[in-house]
Amino acid sequence: MWSLGICLTLGSAALAGNSTAPAFEAALAQRLFPELTKFWSNNSKAWPHSVQQTIDNLRNTRQDRLAQSIGCTPEPACIIEAIKINSNDQRILTGALNASSAPASLLQVWPQYVNATNRLLEVYGNGTEPLYPEIHAISYPANSPDYKLFLETLRTYQLTEPTSIKTPPCDAIDIGLTLLDANDRDNVLYFPDLWQRQNAPALTKAKTLDWSNYNYSAILIPGFGPEIYGVPLSFLGKTRLRIAVAEFNKGGVAPFLIPSGGNVHPNKTIYNEGLEMGRWLIDQYRMDNASIALEPNARHTTTNLRNTARTLKVLGVPTDKPVLIISDKSQRNDIASESFAARCVRELGYVTGDVGPKIGDFAVEWRPNGRNEVVDPIDPLDP
Repeated sequence: MWSLGICLTLGSAALAGNSTAPAFEAALAQRLFPELTKFWSNNSKAWPHSVQQTIDNLRNTRQDRLAQSIGCTPEPACIIEAIKINSNDQRILTGALNASSAPASLLQVWPQYVNATNRLLEVYGNGTEPLYPEIHAISYPANSPDYKLFLETLRTYQLTEPTSIKTPPCDAIDIGLTLLDANDRDNVLYFPDLWQRQNAPALTKAKTLDWSNYNYSAILIPGFGPEIYGVPLSFLGKTRLRIAVAEFNKGGVAPFLIPSGGNVHPNKTIYNEGLEMGRWLIDQYRMDNASIALEPNARHTTTNLRNTARTLKVLGVPTDKPVLIISDKSQRNDIASESFAARCVRELGYVTGDVGPKIGDFAVEWRPNGRNEVVDPIDPLDP
């Protein structure tokens, strides 16, 4: 059936191949809530005995709340409200995590996990407008008869199926993951073996580099998605690549080109910006695969930078090496502006590093900081 992800799909039955849970739920849970899945796995896929009674009581409270939503109005908002982790639920779960000696890494991100879970439910269950509605919104009318029936069926399943799927907070998270899949918003799973396949040559190259031969660790080229369905790469994206290749070919500038961008524009496009940019570099310039490190997840300029910092860490780049960002003049100036730094704080909670100085018409230096590693599922398509 649907909702068995984070608490059951990581259990021994699932690992043995006996779970009825679809594979996407465990994969999404591990990608979006890595600290919680690690904690769950390290605790034998169950809450410790010392807090089990507290969790059982909370489960019963949450199940009662869900049952009381039968016949509620207005749907679907009242159903989603019953599923969400409210402030009292969060307080109890926080206490249980502390009593279970949860690691600091989980306790630090736990408020973000709660906020993200509730946001998931609101956006993809109730149709609440996300930060970027044109590319992240719910796929169906939330108040349509079919979607209401879908949510009512999820509720009934949650109320009638075995206790193992009802363990807080997994009950709420799993429904959120189910809603992501129902709306075809599982973008984070598109490149599960990125470093074993597409980026394997670059990773091999990085291990043998003398970094002192280069001024920069990499050249980052942010994507620019086309707005026409069926077009794999936009004219401006191609132009940014041409400028970047000209700089790269000077020699000694950087060992890698990092084309960055996900499946973004137009909404639900089948084309991936980073992948298509990489293909274009190979097709048009016979660029060596080992000189290209794809970043295929970013959906915003802010995450072009954040995700590239993560890419550099995997490559083992020296932290004192700056990155050269190359784009068109308009985006370059935006990235170098104070308003972009403010946007990073607003959307990510921090700035991604030090930007500047500008170089020529199209480039700007960027020195990533150490704040880019934490996964934040508040944007489940680009966490």
